[in-house]
Amino acid sequence: MIQSVTLAKGSFSKDFAERLIDYYRSVDGGGSYAERKLRQWESEAGVVLYEARRGSTPAGWVVYRPDSSAIEEIIVREDEAGLKEAIMDAVIGQESLVSAELLQKDAEKYRWMLKYGFRPTRRFTRDGSGLVKMDLSIAVYLRKVKGKPPAKSYPNSEKVIIEKVPPTRSPEELKGSLMNLIDSLGGLERFVKQGQNVVIKPNVVADHGFREGKYHGGVVTDVRLVSALIEILLPVAGKVTVAEGASINRAETGKLFEHYGYDRLKEMDPKRVSLVDLNADSLIRKTVPNGKRMLSREIPLTLEQADVIISVPVMKTHFAALVSLSIKNLQGAIAPLEKYMSHFFGLWQNLINIHHLVKPKLVIVDGLTAQENFGPVYGTPKTMNLLIGGTNPVAVDATTAR
Repeated sequence: MIQSVTLAKGSFSKDFAERLIDYYRSVDGGGSYAERKLRQWESEAGVVLYEARRGSTPAGWVVYRPDSSAIEEIIVREDEAGLKEAIMDAVIGQESLVSAELLQKDAEKYRWMLKYGFRPTRRFTRDGSGLVKMDLSIAVYLRKVKGKPPAKSYPNSEKVIIEKVPPTRSPEELKGSLMNLIDSLGGLERFVKQGQNVVIKPNVVADHGFREGKYHGGVVTDVRLVSALIEILLPVAGKVTVAEGASINRAETGKLFEHYGYDRLKEMDPKRVSLVDLNADSLIRKTVPNGKRMLSREIPLTLEQADVIISVPVMKTHFAALVSLSIKNLQGAIAPLEKYMSHFFGLWQNLINIHHLVKPKLVIVDGLTAQENFGPVYGTPKTMNLLIGGTNPVAVDATTAR
C-alpha cells in the first residue's frame, strides 16, 4: 500500500528538469516539448511546482497553475504502482477541484488519468503542440473528499428558512407562505428599498415541463410563485423585471415565457413589470475577482444594473452538477456562448466565478414540485410543497440538497 503523500512548494531544480526531459524523450520524440515547457514555467510567476514526498522521501513533482486550477505536469521518481494516484489525491486534498492539461501524444498519462476519474473535455493546439484538457469527474471528486474536513473552515453561521406550503397552493396561500419566509429572514425592507429596480431570476430552462399537454412541474420555476412574489414586491419596488436566458432552448426564451404563462405577468402592472431574455440582452465584460478557468465573463446589462436580484430556482437534480438549485440557476445569467463554453472550462468552477459577479440578495427555492432521478428536464416530478430561502446560496443549496 502506498504511503500517503504530502506536498510542499519547491523550485525548478536540475533534477526535475532532467527527469522531465527524459520522460518526454519517449513521448515526444526528442524532448523539445519538455524544454519549451520548462522555459515557460520558469518565466511565469504564477506557476507553482510542488515537491511530493512520502514521509521524508522525495516521490515526484507536480506543476500546478492556480489561476486555472490546472495540473500541467506530474512526474514521479519511481514508476511505482499507485504512486501517481497518491500524488493526485494529495493535490485534490490541497487544491480541491482540479483540471489537467496533457500532451495528446502522452497515451500513458491519458490512460491513468482516465482510470483515476478525469474526463477529456477539450482538444486544442498551443505553441504547435496538441493538448487535451481533462476535468475531474464530480462524482469521483466527491468520493475522494467524503468525510474529510474542508480545506478552509467557514467562520459564519447562516440562516435558512424552510416554509411549508398548503397542498392546495391557492394564490393567497402562495403569497402567505412567501411572506412568512421573507419575514423570517428579516422582512421585505431588509432586501428591497422604496423605488428600487428588482430583478427576479427564475429557472426557465426548456419546454420539457409540458408532457402530452399537461404541466408536470419540477422543470421550471412555477409561474404562480413568481406572480405571488411580484405582488409582494410591487408596493415597494419601482420596477420588477423577470429575467432569464434559457440554457437548453437558448434561442427561444421568449417562446418559453409564453409556453409557461410568464408573458401574462406583465399584465400585473404593464408599466412596471417586464420580461427580459438574458440571451438577447446587452452585455458587459467583467473581470472575475480571484477567478479561475475563465478569468472574465460577459454579464447581461439587466443584471448589472439591478438594485436587487432575487434568485428563484427549482428544487431538482442535475445529471452533471448533481443538483440544480440557486448556484446552478445563475448559469442562465451568462451569455449564450459562455453557457456552452463553461462546460469545457470546468462547470463547477465557472459557477463559482459567476457568483463573484452576480450576487442575489435573496434566494427562494421553488420546492412546490421538485424533480428527482435524471434531472434537470427528464426527471420524475415529486410533490414537496416547500419553499426554502436564505441569503447565502451555498447554505440554501446545502440545506435543500439534504
